[in-house]
Amino acid sequence: MNDMYAIKPIRLKCLLPLAVLLCLALGESPAHAQSAVPDADGSADIEFLTRYRDSGIVRYDHDDNADFLFALARVRKLNNRWQAEQERRVYGAHTSITYRAPDRVTAADVFEHFRSQIADAGFDDVFYCAGRSCGDSNKWANVIYSEKRLYGPDANQHYLISERANQLLAVYVIKRGNKRVYARIDLVVAQPESSSVKSWSDQLQASGRVGLPADIAVIKERSAKLSQVVDWLSRSGKTVHVVGHAYGAGSVDAMKKKSLDMAVLLRGRLIELGADASLVEAHGLGPLAPGGKPGEDRLELLIIE
Repeated sequence: MNDMYAIKPIRLKCLLPLAVLLCLALGESPAHAQSAVPDADGSADIEFLTRYRDSGIVRYDHDDNADFLFALARVRKLNNRWQAEQERRVYGAHTSITYRAPDRVTAADVFEHFRSQIADAGFDDVFYCAGRSCGDSNKWANVIYSEKRLYGPDANQHYLISERANQLLAVYVIKRGNKRVYARIDLVVAQPESSSVKSWSDQLQASGRVGLPADIAVIKERSAKLSQVVDWLSRSGKTVHVVGHAYGAGSVDAMKKKSLDMAVLLRGRLIELGADASLVEAHGLGPLAPGGKPGEDRLELLIIE
């Protein structure tokens, strides 16, 4: 009787090594097995890119009329401002995805997974960097992408930007100090300037509002688009409200002043292009009307009937 019961613990002990072998056969270790992170609501993969196995989408954004600045070189401080040594601004349909990959893998594993697919899809490399040659990871996370989860050791980062016809695609992969691995994908299908020139005026007429870049220098580069807005305003005789939105570490009053200064500059540009000064009003709301991308300064033109 006692011998019969003595056999059972031996059989139970055999189960642990069997479980370990099963995990190893499946490519997992019991200590590092990890379920995929649930996908963010409304998210989807880019059609020609398959995600790394067991990855989940933690952030997703799509904008058919985006204004996106791609980094074409390492990040460094230029003229007292952190930025990429070379940049390219593209206007068009922008899809942006951040994946979280399993902790057990390296950033290089995930990066090469995407890089091979990008090459197979017919994209040509424009710029590539890895590790410290990319510059400060903190600046990639907080200046280039405004996504703090992408900050990690400089040695653990990989970046690639590639081009195919009218499409630009960037991949940034980082393994953080807490072992989490993130991959950020940005794809812009560029609009021909001839078709996108109409978009600001069209949007303003259709919905009574249009979002513009906060950078006045960028707006000046696109004078043709702004001139069409002015032409329509002159014909319609409508009053346009230029509204600035600003975010940052300062006080609400400081952000309201900053946003008003932005709006005043844009108002001045509209008047330079021929708008009736009496029909253009500037307002600064600071951080009081959140919208757009979190933490990103922006300008709006509003028609209030």
